[in-house]
Amino acid sequence: MWNKVLELGLEGNSDAAIASDLSVITASNIANAVAKEFLRDGGLWYQSSPGAMGGSIQDAIDGNLISDSTKGILGVLFSALWGEGASVRTDLPQYGGMVAAAFNEMIGVCVTQEQADAWYALAGGRPYAAVVEADVFAARSAAEASAAAELVTIQLQQDYDSGLNVGVNEAYANGDRAAMVAALRALADNLEA
Repeated sequence: MWNKVLELGLEGNSDAAIASDLSVITASNIANAVAKEFLRDGGLWYQSSPGAMGGSIQDAIDGNLISDSTKGILGVLFSALWGEGASVRTDLPQYGGMVAAAFNEMIGVCVTQEQADAWYALAGGRPYAAVVEADVFAARSAAEASAAAELVTIQLQQDYDSGLNVGVNEAYANGDRAAMVAALRALADNLEA
């Protein structure tokens, strides 16, 4: 999960904000053609004639059965679907959150829960839907511990390489066994410090 946080550039946000962002994103985007086909075949939203929309979502818009906020979100979705966009980017928090908010309001009004689930399935589902703040905290802690352990390993490797370069390799090159033993002891002492 933490790799996804890094990929999305969310690591600077609070654990609660990250959990919120992750919970609404899908595994991938939805190609426009696939999204439009789904909406049309389900009778949800489609171009009924040039310049006119039909379906249960359009009926909810026309009948003021949904909030102005959701209507605005649907306007953005309309632009993505029937405009110049190439896909519905529910895999990004800013759009995934908007679409999730719209679908959450529309469930029971003009969309069934099964239709909403099928919509998300078009994008591979929502792999982090159940993520909560504690999950993010644990992932962040594990990533920080891993990074700290990696730094220790890097420092150990640098100290080892330095010890080899300072005396061990030179003594070896000169065939000086006593100098090599002394250099190895010095290296061991340095590593223990």
